[in-house]
Amino acid sequence: EVLLLGGVPVVRTSSLDSMYNGLPVVIVKEWTDVTAERLEREWEWVKSASFHMDRALWPYWEGRLELARAEAKSYGRKRCHVDEKDAAQSHAAVAKEEKVKAKQSSGKKKATISTGAIIATKKGSVKTKIKVPA
Repeated sequence: EVLLLGGVPVVRTSSLDSMYNGLPVVIVKEWTDVTAERLEREWEWVKSASFHMDRALWPYWEGRLELARAEAKSYGRKRCHVDEKDAAQSHAAVAKEEKVKAKQSSGKKKATISTGAIIATKKGSVKTKIKVPA
């Protein structure tokens, strides 16, 4: 969403890092790595580099999924069938676990940052916008 709105997402490193190749995404190891100097440096990189913004849109990923599906078919694999009842129970279990974690962490004084983005102003200066869970 941040990319589509013209911003530059700041995310923590994860197994999804390779999905950001070719996109203006800043990946940090820890939130403490996000400093004004780092954001200025990253903004200079964003302004001077070229990106494959098609990767931020559905048609790109739809094509990737179709290729993966065709490759799986070539090996004789059939589509997975998920029982709707099992899927609903699994979803409910995950939701319950997240609710318990949220309740446990609500008593903590320290907030954790969940998402961040570099927001550029018209004059080219950098502002940061950090979402902190309530």
